[in-house]
Amino acid sequence: ADARIQGKLLLIPQSSKVKFDTQSGNINSQVDTVDIIKKTIVVRVKATQSETTSSIDELRSGIFGDENDKYNFKTQMAGCSVNRVIIEKATGTNINDGVVEID
Repeated sequence: ADARIQGKLLLIPQSSKVKFDTQSGNINSQVDTVDIIKKTIVVRVKATQSETTSSIDELRSGIFGDENDKYNFKTQMAGCSVNRVIIEKATGTNINDGVVEID
């Protein structure tokens, strides 16, 4: 008798000889999914009484990175998704290099 699938189980007859082997390499690289490109905008809000202590450049660097910030949201998303999730700077009216400031 041959092995068969029943529901979520793989049934292997006792008379069968089974050899298990480990898979080499990065198993995540074999995931067959569609790449996702996320247009991302950083919003810096200046409230009447206060504003964030981070500058626009610091916020931009923390999300998109720069020559001094190699570990940021963009690189972490790429790393965790095996380069399947790509973070790109949003563009549009009043958006400056992926960042908008609201007064």
